[in-house]
Amino acid sequence: MKDSNHMTLQANVMDYLTSELQVVEVPDKYEISNGSPLLPNGQRSSVSSESEMHGTKSSLIFSKSRIAPIKGMTIPRLELMAILIGTRAAQFVMTQLDLTNIKVILWSDSKCALHWIKNHSNLLPRFVQNRVEEIRRTKFTFRYIPSEENPVEVATRGLNPKQLRGFMTWWHGPSWLVQDETS
Repeated sequence: MKDSNHMTLQANVMDYLTSELQVVEVPDKYEISNGSPLLPNGQRSSVSSESEMHGTKSSLIFSKSRIAPIKGMTIPRLELMAILIGTRAAQFVMTQLDLTNIKVILWSDSKCALHWIKNHSNLLPRFVQNRVEEIRRTKFTFRYIPSEENPVEVATRGLNPKQLRGFMTWWHGPSWLVQDETS
């Protein structure tokens, strides 16, 4: 753990976004993507920037992990909480970077929680219904990501600082994240 106090990383994403704004070249799109693992609840937000001049890039700009409460909460409810925290993280990133009118995609490996979000039934338990309503108010797009491709899964397993430094999927997301949606 001593190494974690001395880890230094280059913040390329902010330099890239700033240079885009300074040269008044408006990117074709910005996307904020979030992933949510099972336990503990963890989020990873990245911004993908696309422009004709620079191509598409994706870099980590915000992450948050949260340990699941000791009192019993079902795994599907924990996964729903992870998505809720992910939506709040995306809103925070958008506010801090002053990003408006952008497409936001949240990725989750929980089919159950995604079904709750897409289901418009009033028959959900009150705890679930309250969180689903807050999530839906965001108007974000929600998509499924298989657990083995979810970079946030590293938050559940843990890596030492040296391993984390070399884990490019954590820093830039899966390679397909920057591909055209039709691919």
